[in-house]
Amino acid sequence: MPKYYVDETTNNDELHIVHHGECENLEKTESAISLSYHNNISSAVDKAKKLYDNVAGCPECSDSSYE
Repeated sequence: MPKYYVDETTNNDELHIVHHGECENLEKTESAISLSYHNNISSAVDKAKKLYDNVAGCPECSDSSYE
């Protein structure tokens, strides 16, 4: 089961992005909060929405190859 993180800062669309622990884009974030382990990114996004209103999964790491 992969570990996920949510970026504490927003992107240009004012979204907090959820990343898989091995996503290359996670390395580019200034700071991220661990969302723990999830079966899929949808579950991680749901948890992140408890922290932030505007959340989306990273388009580069949210494909099924990590699930």
